[in-house]
Amino acid sequence: MKYRLTFSLIVAFGIMASMPVKASDSIIVKTPVYYSTFEKNNFDSYINGSNTDFLNLALSLDTTQTEQKKEQIRSLINNYTNGITPKLSITKNEQKKIKTIFSTANQQFFKKYNLDISFDKLFSTGEFNCLSGTIFYALVLQQLNIPFMIKEAPTHVYILAYPSTFSLLVESTDPGMRYYIPDERFKKDYVNFLVESKIVTKDDLRSKDQETLFNENYYSNKEIKQNELIGLEYYNSGIEYFNEKNYKKAVHQFEKAYILYPSDRVRYMLEGALISVIDGNDFHEINDLDYLLKIVSYSRNKNYQDLFLDKFNNITGKYLIDENNGTLYEKMYQKIIGELQDTVLIKKTATEYYYEQARSHAIKGEIDKGWGYIVEGYKINPVNLDITELMQRIFTQKLQYSVGSDNFIRIIKDALVQYPCLTKSVDILRTCGIYYLQKAFYSFEQNDKKGGNKHLLDFENFKGKYNFSIESSIIGSTYSAAASCYYRSNDIKNCKSVLERGLKLSPNNEELVRKYKMNITHEIR
Repeated sequence: MKYRLTFSLIVAFGIMASMPVKASDSIIVKTPVYYSTFEKNNFDSYINGSNTDFLNLALSLDTTQTEQKKEQIRSLINNYTNGITPKLSITKNEQKKIKTIFSTANQQFFKKYNLDISFDKLFSTGEFNCLSGTIFYALVLQQLNIPFMIKEAPTHVYILAYPSTFSLLVESTDPGMRYYIPDERFKKDYVNFLVESKIVTKDDLRSKDQETLFNENYYSNKEIKQNELIGLEYYNSGIEYFNEKNYKKAVHQFEKAYILYPSDRVRYMLEGALISVIDGNDFHEINDLDYLLKIVSYSRNKNYQDLFLDKFNNITGKYLIDENNGTLYEKMYQKIIGELQDTVLIKKTATEYYYEQARSHAIKGEIDKGWGYIVEGYKINPVNLDITELMQRIFTQKLQYSVGSDNFIRIIKDALVQYPCLTKSVDILRTCGIYYLQKAFYSFEQNDKKGGNKHLLDFENFKGKYNFSIESSIIGSTYSAAASCYYRSNDIKNCKSVLERGLKLSPNNEELVRKYKMNITHEIR
């Protein structure tokens, strides 16, 4: 079955995308992609819990950022705060202080409002938006030791200075800015995501309408931290890449946004970007498997397990079967199995891998290799019908190459004990039974009564242990040969006994009935 998951596109944003409350659970972002050493060093410092420099972190989105450029920006901010400090020190009126900061900063730095602009552009071109302006004011107020909190509301973010007393509003808002208003399709998809991820319950869905659930979880009106503010910058960058259909870069930015600001909303967009990367991907670039592994790791939606297995099935069909490229397929499997953590998926993936490897080698006549793979598959999933059926077929082929070998019986008996599914194969049981009968026939033909009787007893014990049938003609010829051997040596007692044993296995067997009448009835007379 093919699985194709759809995802709504966000077509425009206003000053910023408002984030919901914290994520209902956390995911571990694997192998985030960084676009500069500067960015990587700053994230490594943040992730490791080191003393984070938020100016560095805020500038990390700029792929051309260097230590030299960063220090130039730091100097601009320091020069500004040093220059304004004397003006602030002459007044104790908090409102006047904030007004002074706002007016001087706007005059010096804020030149042109631009909806889609990153923080670093404020210092090179004077372009800004609500988000970059808020980052600037947070850095400045922190440096001036003015207490503040960062607040976010639907499609907006701003600062409250002196929050415990005056709560003076500081914002960089353009009067003509655009706002993104989610449409009904987006709201529906997002609420479905909340239900499937168990962020909201079905009882919530029954007691509240879609609009209420969406607003409660999509929007927030709360205090956020500086790292979360910068996470919004990465989130908006991810949205831009998503709208440009550059889904891989969207994934990279959403992952970094989640590191800085874990939330269900970021995870929702991250999953959507991952699905867009995976859709139609044949994974010829082996590193693209990272995106497939991530969607399973990040999501609680069980549909993604089906998606993963469907994609792995396609990989198997394309590279192992259609292109007969076992080397590439093996590399892909080892990467997947080495990084996959879901135990259910590991078992299902390994089962398919070993089954298809065994089947492909068996088709090519490489029976020993096929047997090796199917044994491993059986160890993982001994009740899988495909595995057990193929194991029986390969073992039957394996026996054909072993007939005449001194180890033939031992091979069969050991395998039947070790792999009980083989006892369900009538062909395997018949092969062993016929082998015993043939050995008995040749022994009696050479007047080796001891050897012949041993083989007959082995057959009878084997037949009594396992449920299978042998053609009456084979039983007739073998037990008839035994009776003739005993008759030639005038051992009528054993002649009679062996004929009765044969008739017990094959009642009304014409050859044995005829032999009984000729030899035993005649002797009695």
